[in-house]
Amino acid sequence: MQKEKKIKGISYAKWGYIFILPFFLSYFIFSLIPLVDTIRNSFFEYYTSGLKVVGPNWVGLKWSPCQDHAKKKMREPVFSKSDFV
Repeated sequence: MQKEKKIKGISYAKWGYIFILPFFLSYFIFSLIPLVDTIRNSFFEYYTSGLKVVGPNWVGLKWSPCQDHAKKKMREPVFSKSDFV
């Protein structure tokens, strides 16, 4: 028996990955940069008071009054019906 010579086919699969690569790169860049910037800005206090710009001032991991209120509500044994509205 003679060995049959197999004809090697051309694989075009890599071209699909090459053409879709710019989309994924731009998607990750344009979604990752705002995410990192948001996390970085969350550690600073920056606001305007009239025409005066206040900030950026480092506040770090300071708790806000809203978070303290939520903690206090979670410690209560029974929530009132108005908490879920």
